[in-house]
Amino acid sequence: MKAFILTASSNLTGYRPDIKKIGELVHKYGAYYIIDACQFLQHHKVDMMEMGIDFLAVFGHKFYAPYGGGFLIGPKNFLDEFLPYQIGGGNLPYITREGVFLRYKNQLAHDPGTPNAVGAVSMAIALNQLKKIGIEKIESYESNLAREAFDVLKKNEKVRLLVKSNHLSTVIPFIIEGQDSQIVAERLNKEFGIGVRAGSFCVYDVVRNLLGIEDEQKIIEAVNHGDTSLIPGIIRASFALCNSRNDVKRFIQAINCVTQNN
Repeated sequence: MKAFILTASSNLTGYRPDIKKIGELVHKYGAYYIIDACQFLQHHKVDMMEMGIDFLAVFGHKFYAPYGGGFLIGPKNFLDEFLPYQIGGGNLPYITREGVFLRYKNQLAHDPGTPNAVGAVSMAIALNQLKKIGIEKIESYESNLAREAFDVLKKNEKVRLLVKSNHLSTVIPFIIEGQDSQIVAERLNKEFGIGVRAGSFCVYDVVRNLLGIEDEQKIIEAVNHGDTSLIPGIIRASFALCNSRNDVKRFIQAINCVTQNN
């Protein structure tokens, strides 16, 4: 094993594995430890040294930075050892007659073309703002909102929650029995002004397991004929800095209305 990649927080259930403990096992076998923190960084504290992380990957829009930026942090000596995966203006200073690529020993080697300077600046501003607010305060605030919604939703017999109480983070995946998840999401948007996401979230096997789907033959046949209506879907409610307790109250009222009118 050369490298082990771990998702720090599930984009569907919010589940967070023990990053440090897993990292200790990864390093025991001499592998690099790569963390996808796209769903984690904006909600929880990250300390690469403390957690034993070798590489950290994050995308800017996940922590409120516009303009399409993202970053990968890793050991400089590792990144300096190989050629960039993409060749473009500015990242290679010279190619010899024999076709040997001479490269920079800095981040420019991995950043071909015109750098996304605005994206980089916006990420720095967003991260500084999160630091100014305090990531511990953010984590506590968002977790309390999610917990408040979770505790009320579990009392609704028509709502099936798909995350365990002890794994609750800042997202709540659920379905409403007997109702199509996409239609529920559309109703929440059009009738109540509430945005949730519905679908398979690019983790089809997880969705199949959560919904107990073993035979997918009819789904396959339908999709092969251009029909996507049988693709299983889950609704995800997400709670973040922009939300308030009043938003939670509105969300609960909307769900009660949708389930009562079923």
